[in-house]
Amino acid sequence: MTVAQWGVVDGSTDNEIDGAVVAGDLKGIEALATSIREDAWDQVLHSKGRQDWPPREQEIVVALTLPQWALAYAIVDRWAQTAEEIGDTESADTERRVRDRIQDAMAQVPGWMQTRDGFLDTDAVHDYRAPGPDLSAMPTFDTHGIMLDPRGRVPSTATDTTTSKKQDRS
Repeated sequence: MTVAQWGVVDGSTDNEIDGAVVAGDLKGIEALATSIREDAWDQVLHSKGRQDWPPREQEIVVALTLPQWALAYAIVDRWAQTAEEIGDTESADTERRVRDRIQDAMAQVPGWMQTRDGFLDTDAVHDYRAPGPDLSAMPTFDTHGIMLDPRGRVPSTATDTTTSKKQDRS
């Protein structure tokens, strides 16, 4: 893969590690995800005394264990889905191309499908998004008469009618 493609894996894995840390790494993937990044750094970045990454278009070889590749695949797949959900189709397409590149490279490796599929199970790994608040019982207006947005937050343009009335009397 190219340095640019590895950058997608590296960046997505970094995001995944952050999510694991914030959530308390309940699924125990922080160490494996960190090893993906560190092993690549050792092989590409720090090899032969390098201090920086080769040019983005340069082809590189990164050798990882089967579980590392399976997790990398699952992480890139997840971040492609996340990008799609927020409407960033360009990033989603880039992530999917990298995911497919990993799949193509690993397709003939014994045990790949089972290992990969184990990491794709969202109950097993990397679904750190916190559930949204249940707003079904929340009133449309708070007690001060400020209109709340659909998620129950006070918009930055809200005006507290109580404060406004006090200002009118002066």
